[in-house]
Amino acid sequence: QQDCAVTLDGPEAEIDCNDFTLSQVASVAVFYADGPFFSGICLNNGATAINCNVKKFVDGIYVINGGEVVNSNLSPNQFGIYAKFRRDSTLTIEDTLNSNSYYGLYIDIDSGVEAKLDVKGEVTLNSNGLVGMYSVLEANTKLDIAVLNDATLESCGNIVDDISGVVPASATATFSGTRYTCDQAKVVFNGDGGGTVGTVVPPNCQACPVP
Repeated sequence: QQDCAVTLDGPEAEIDCNDFTLSQVASVAVFYADGPFFSGICLNNGATAINCNVKKFVDGIYVINGGEVVNSNLSPNQFGIYAKFRRDSTLTIEDTLNSNSYYGLYIDIDSGVEAKLDVKGEVTLNSNGLVGMYSVLEANTKLDIAVLNDATLESCGNIVDDISGVVPASATATFSGTRYTCDQAKVVFNGDGGGTVGTVVPPNCQACPVP
């Protein structure tokens, strides 16, 4: 199995799918782990994907060290976006829809790294099989999530949690901006291995729409 169907590297690298769909044949629905590629699009070191529909991969889009995902539909996959931060960097998501068998957005931050997520337009992380947005911070990390200007981030109808993660005692996670929509009871953060939870400034959510 190969890592990525499409790989882009660097801040000048950009793919515009023009609303076409990138998909593969995978015989095991929900998992999508037996196809020829593990990830649909891999964005490395600031690369950008625009107007992309990506489905039937483990990771719809796999991002390393920041990048930009714009006007895309990443459903269904195991993970809509898997964002790995190995160094200080920023991921921007704009006007993007994720509804997947496990996670809409999974954030994974290495020790000592400062990661930033900027939300623009309308970003929807609804009806995922586990969590809409899940973040795993290691020791001495910092995560800043900002819903900018008139942007909205909606995470509703997810099976386990709408927004959750692991924040060790030495880590910090901050959610800024006011236009979050989620079930506040499904916003949950835990310490590493059940230990002390670090500093968390959680989102203040508006209630989810009634189905």
